[in-house]
Amino acid sequence: MADGCVLYLNGEIIEESQARISPFDRGFLWGDGVYEITPCFDGRLYRLEDHIDRLYRSLRYVRIEPGMTPGEMERATLDTH
Repeated sequence: MADGCVLYLNGEIIEESQARISPFDRGFLWGDGVYEITPCFDGRLYRLEDHIDRLYRSLRYVRIEPGMTPGEMERATLDTH
């Protein structure tokens, strides 16, 4: 993997330049979305599980299906960190 920015999209870790999102994506169609920021100190994610829990509460509130379990989200986050 390149030293540049990578992201997790549709079940894969890819380079930023490879990212493509469908015009039929919910965010494009409805203009809604949820995000969560997890701070990183000395290369370590701070309270990741708490941030994922809050993300999933927010997703439920706006009725967005994340497509993965919180455990899978944690693994994907750690894989791209």
